[in-house]
Amino acid sequence: MYKLRLFFSFVFLIISIGCASGGTGSSARRTNPDVITRLELDEISQANQSVYEAIGRLRVTWLRPRTPASIQFNSDRLPKAMIDNQQFELDFLHQLRIEDVQELRFVNARDATFRWGTGFANGVIEVTSRRSGN
Repeated sequence: MYKLRLFFSFVFLIISIGCASGGTGSSARRTNPDVITRLELDEISQANQSVYEAIGRLRVTWLRPRTPASIQFNSDRLPKAMIDNQQFELDFLHQLRIEDVQELRFVNARDATFRWGTGFANGVIEVTSRRSGN
């Protein structure tokens, strides 16, 4: 009886250790919802694809208005684009190709105001180009 109890205790211990391991259980990579890396851009890369299109495929919520809706849609409800620390309207991302981009990052309104001052009530899509050296 003692040997049987010892055997089941050992089996239980082995199963418990296996279930408590630090593995993720899947090969799926976890991504930061506020960052699009060069690796992610390479995975979806198509000829002449714009940064705006890439964001639409990878993080569509970045392109949605953040302030309350009104009767008339206007671009003041969308985030601004900050490309290598120069401010642009979001539509400029249609002209920028993903081959020229190292990283994209969504900066919320509070953090954008802290970094660049007022005028970013809907956040910023920060673009780091490959040529900026970062």
